[in-house]
Amino acid sequence: MTTSFQISGISTFEGREWITGRVLSGTVTAGSSLLAVGTAEIPVTLEEVVVEGTSRPAAAGEEASLYLAAGATVLLPRGTEVYFALVEPGALRRASGIRAEFEWATLSDGPSSGLPGADPAMPPIREDARVELRFCDIDISATLLKPDRNTPGGGRTTEELRFDEPLPVIPGYPFFVEIGGAYAAMGKVLGATE
Repeated sequence: MTTSFQISGISTFEGREWITGRVLSGTVTAGSSLLAVGTAEIPVTLEEVVVEGTSRPAAAGEEASLYLAAGATVLLPRGTEVYFALVEPGALRRASGIRAEFEWATLSDGPSSGLPGADPAMPPIREDARVELRFCDIDISATLLKPDRNTPGGGRTTEELRFDEPLPVIPGYPFFVEIGGAYAAMGKVLGATE
């Protein structure tokens, strides 16, 4: 199984670069050589993997802290504004489109009208829509292709997106969706469409 790790933070601790996040697939172990990806790519080698305060491999679904060798600060200068995941070298696929699962917001974050069910997060989407996606701290512009059926108002759907620029496709990676500057949905990458 291909290893992938969702980055939530990059910092330094006791002179070592420290990456926090969650294993999306596979197992992350000390000595692993991985590729940090996002809007750029750079290889990294892990010196230590810590799970719940114990130095040990991290499996899919586990939160972990990953340490690079002392003095290595290859990711920190550009941080999570550039890198959002670690993947096995050679397993990366960049694509201009993905299929994703969406969990739509049910109610608007704005002032309420006071009427039950009267403040949906947004009107139904009936045509291609411009959206902003947030992968960690990286904002990506994309087009949500016209859904087969009406979307928002809560619930789950599977939708297709087209990125303005190709992006690494990492199945299981979560992201936020905004439409017109308002939170619309939580998404999860299912796979590339092309």
